[in-house]
Amino acid sequence: MQASDFATFRAVMTGLGKVYEREIDQPLLDAYWLALEDWGIAEFSAAARHLMRRGRFFPRPSDFEDLRRSATQRDAVEAWETARRTARNAISLGRVRADVTSGDVFIDRAVAAIGGYGTIALCDSAWLHALERRFLDAYSETRDVAEARAALPHLAPREPRLRRARGPATAGELLRRRSSASAGPVPSAGAAPPAGPVLGAGPVPEPGSV
Repeated sequence: MQASDFATFRAVMTGLGKVYEREIDQPLLDAYWLALEDWGIAEFSAAARHLMRRGRFFPRPSDFEDLRRSATQRDAVEAWETARRTARNAISLGRVRADVTSGDVFIDRAVAAIGGYGTIALCDSAWLHALERRFLDAYSETRDVAEARAALPHLAPREPRLRRARGPATAGELLRRRSSASAGPVPSAGAAPPAGPVLGAGPVPEPGSV
């Protein structure tokens, strides 16, 4: 709902208060507006009318959401029929096609969760009802996750950042570094040889002993 819808929203809430003998004060209006702000004003008004006809108690925001969820469940049954029609095109020349899509991302995701369109196309009629139940669950969960991420984008999981590795870039460089470390430092060109006795040349005679 938009800010321009608040007058209509308040009028509907006032009507609910009259029906259920509930005082509608500003904190209550603010709370319901916050909870239902993602609803369209026409959708909210229709839901309020339905709840006044059916409900015995003043509806909570969760009652509005439950009503929307029940409508989504009917959509899920229609989505299953769409998935079955799409599955008829999933088999070509005895093979399962990978490029088949219903055109609805939620249906495609739910179908992928139960094994793909080929699974539906090749399912025995005796097991088709069980497969339908799996699809309905997957479809509802997919819709719920999408709605939750849209409502709470700051809580949605983010792609992990890859930390840049430190040290040698390749195994070959690592081996070269290890071999150079074990061999000791390499003297630069023109450097004087190290002072002290030369290994393997025997003891150095003392002065005057020759």
